Formats: sequence, structure tokens, C-alpha cells
Amino acid sequence: MIQIKPNNIDAIVARHLEAIEPVSSNRLNFCIAFFEAATRKKYLSATITKIETKFGVHCLSAIAIVKKIQDNYSKNNSTKDKPVNQKSILSFLNKQDTSLVHSLSNRKLEFNFCLSYLQHIQTNLEEIITGKPLDLKRIKEDIQKNFTQYPIATKALMEFVFPYETFSNDGFSTATGNWNNYSLTKNLGVQVCPYCNRSWINTVTEGKTKTDVINPQLDHFYSQVDFPFFRLSFYNLIPSCEACNGRLKHGIEFDDTYLHPYIEGYGADGKIRTIAINMQSSIGLDSVFLVHLLMQNKSLSPVIAGKIEKNHKLFEIDKIYEAHGEIISEIYRKKYISSDKYLEMLSNQFPALSKDRAELYRIGFGNFYNEADFNKRPFAKLTKDVAEQLGLI
Repeated sequence: MIQIKPNNIDAIVARHLEAIEPVSSNRLNFCIAFFEAATRKKYLSATITKIETKFGVHCLSAIAIVKKIQDNYSKNNSTKDKPVNQKSILSFLNKQDTSLVHSLSNRKLEFNFCLSYLQHIQTNLEEIITGKPLDLKRIKEDIQKNFTQYPIATKALMEFVFPYETFSNDGFSTATGNWNNYSLTKNLGVQVCPYCNRSWINTVTEGKTKTDVINPQLDHFYSQVDFPFFRLSFYNLIPSCEACNGRLKHGIEFDDTYLHPYIEGYGADGKIRTIAINMQSSIGLDSVFLVHLLMQNKSLSPVIAGKIEKNHKLFEIDKIYEAHGEIISEIYRKKYISSDKYLEMLSNQFPALSKDRAELYRIGFGNFYNEADFNKRPFAKLTKDVAEQLGLI
């Protein structure tokens, strides 16, 4: 895995906040006002219009907040066909039928809990949107510790407050232009999936027939299902390829025992090593190799080593790279024909070629030498690690 580290990341995070914060803040304010009224149900009917006017969110949006609660009520009272709208919500909130499975007092407890939960989210809103991975970990643990009740209701709330679907479609308007998943990935400039360093994930916009042509998937490091409050958190959105996100990681819950692409990659600690299976492969005339991970740093902490190994295994790096044996065989061939002096021979043959090591390497191996550039071309890490293994650099 390679690290995502664009030079302008602070500016990108600032743009993301500019787009997300007003929308989420407005929806939070609306929800808080709604639940403040709901916990004092006799005032709700009189104040709902004021809530709408003040926050510009139609009260029917409250369906997203209490729909699960209303559904629960309907299932237990044979009122499936009752419409879920402002009138039915108000009617439900004003119900005092003691036969309800959830008594009025229990419902009030739930609404009070939701109100407290929303206020906690409001207090931490900016950090939820822009917080770095370690900040998100702390926020996650705090919410898991203090807000464990009513998961269905709070999930519905967070899906309303953090509308990821809008972000991945039309996006949000800002003073500096529209901001959506295409804007985010284009600004990041990540060309290759950080998880596998194999697949292109370019963002292409403004084609001849339409805008928003192609872009990578956005993996939620912390899943939307279990952590809906991170649905639009910048550092929870990892540009990745369909194979890594939709197939290999799909259903796997990440935590801090895995590498986080915004914090770390394999770096110099985890090296890709290869073994030629036959003589022809050893001189670059065949492409049958075994690939494995080598922990280069013997003093590496067990925690970091464990993270690297877990990512490597989850994303099937060995098997995927073995399927691209022709890339490895080309490097083996260059070693064989040059007696370990491939780059030196190239430099001598073409005097006009820059003596800069990175440029010479790029011309010689068709890839990037510096780790900071590994996100620009597939198999950049594999190429360098194999060239290093064979003594070519």
C-alpha cells in the first residue's frame, strides 16, 4: 500500500469543509429544533412552521429522522397503511395510548437521547468533517462509549445530517464552485489505487458529451453502516479501485489495526520480494514468479508490522502481483543483459540524458523512483522494490 500525501492537502480539506459544513450544520440545527419540540410534544404543532422558516428545511425532511420510529409503531399497531407525513408524525407524537409497545415516557426518553446525541455531533461537527485519522478514532471511541442507545434512530439522523448521496451525485454549491466526489478526487490528484498500487483511478471530467466522466470509488475507512457520522468526513474517504473497495475490502470492518492511506504506506519497512520459478524466468524470458512481503526493518514495531501484514493479506497483493509477472520479468531481463549495470549503460549510451537519479530511473524502468510519486503510475512500488532486490539501483 502507498500513502496519499498531496502537497496541497490542507487547501483541499478547507474546500471540503466549506462545502459540507453549511449543509450539515443547517440540518443539525433543524434536527435539534425538531427534537426540542418533540420532547415537549404539546408545543410541536405550534413551532414546526417556525422551525421550517428559520432553517429552510421542510418539515417533511423530519420523516428521515423519525421514519424508523414511525415504522416501529406501525408494525406493532396494524397501521402499516398510514401515510408517513407531517400529520401522522404529529399524531404519533401526541399519542397517549397506553397500549403502545413503546409508552409515551419511553418515547420521550428516546427523543431526549436523540437530542443529546445531536448536540454532541454539533459540538464536534468541524472536527468530524476535517479531523485527521487519529482524531476520527478518538471521536469514534467517544461516541461508542457514550451514545450506544437507539442505533436505528441515530443512524437515520446521521444519514440525514451527512447526505453522502448528494455529495456523490449533484454535490454542494460553494463560493468557489461545486464540490462533489469528482471535485475531491480531482483535487487529490491520486492516479493509482493506494491499496493495491495496480489500478488506474484517474478522475476525468468535462468530456465532449458530458461532465463527470470517470473517477475512483470512495472507500469509507470506517463503514457508513456502523459509523454514519463519518459519511462525509474527509479523512474517511479513500479513493480506491473497484476491486479493492467493492470486492476485497467489501464487508471487512477497518480499524486502527490496518494501515490508513492518509497516514502511512509500506514505505521502506515492507518490501516486495520475488522468486523466479524456473531458469527462463530468472533471465527474464518467462514470467512465472512467486511474490512475498519482506519486513525490511528488523527493529520495526510489532504494531506497524502487523498493520502492513494485514493490509497485504486483505488486498491479496502477492497473488495480484504474481498475475503481472511480465512486469517483473522485464526487470530480471534488464539485469541479465546488463550485468547489473543497466542504468550506468543507459547513461553512457545517451549523454544528453539527465544525471538526475530519479529521471534516469524513470527512463530506464518506465516508472517513478521517489515514493511520493508512487501514486502516479501503477506498480511503482513493485518496480522499485524488484530493481532494488536485483541490485540495479
